[in-house]
Amino acid sequence: MSLTRPALVVLLLSLVLSAPVSAAEKQPLVLQAAQSQMQAILTSLDDRMKEACGQLSAAQLDSSRTARVLRWLRTKEPQVIVASTVSPQGVMVLVEPGEYSRFEGSDISQQPQVQSMLSKHQPVASQLFQTVEGYWAVDIERPIWGPKQDFRGAVSATVHPAPLAKQVLDGITAAQGLRFYLLQLDGTVLFSNRLEEIGLNLKKTGLYKELPEVRQAVDRILAEPQGSLDGRHFLGKQPEDALPRRNHWTSLELHGVQWRLGFAEPIL
Repeated sequence: MSLTRPALVVLLLSLVLSAPVSAAEKQPLVLQAAQSQMQAILTSLDDRMKEACGQLSAAQLDSSRTARVLRWLRTKEPQVIVASTVSPQGVMVLVEPGEYSRFEGSDISQQPQVQSMLSKHQPVASQLFQTVEGYWAVDIERPIWGPKQDFRGAVSATVHPAPLAKQVLDGITAAQGLRFYLLQLDGTVLFSNRLEEIGLNLKKTGLYKELPEVRQAVDRILAEPQGSLDGRHFLGKQPEDALPRRNHWTSLELHGVQWRLGFAEPIL
């Protein structure tokens, strides 16, 4: 039996409309755009770190050439606050910029991300930590391999996630009036439109402990790589801050570490 042209069009259209839609395709376009831009920044940073490690393959880790490479990395990737080389024993050898040179010679071998890099010789990213200067940062380590594929140490980059997120999200939030957030999987806030919330652990707040709807929202967002849900807003101090909100979120990833990127919007 042959189909007429109108019947064929209707059949094809019904097949398209009934085709399953992936979770990514259901995400709001504004969130897809933010995720794409921020993941591209992380990928660029990782690529530049890899290039820096290649340039240092045969260089002494405390040489002037090494200093130039570290300065180049910071120039190309302005979100890198401090760049350094680390010896195979986990000691900081050369640190840029020079104002941080006082840390040269420091043994950081007991830091979890450094321990992982030294034992596995694989790139690694740390959990969020507060620096001695008071800002919140993440440390990324990449191994340096010599000409004979001998392990020679690592390039370390201390990155401030908040400005990284801010440069992408400020334009979006200004245009859309949305509240974006960036979360570590333990509930720590890496970025919020309210700077005082950065470093806050959502699982330790009064809202999380006292309001089941807040607890359910936070737990689901941290457990699932992407999704949407209606619930109570979890950023704030008082119960009245926990207004009804629709959350949409997705994930960023670097060396096995995931961050949840999302936003909350009023439920109309």
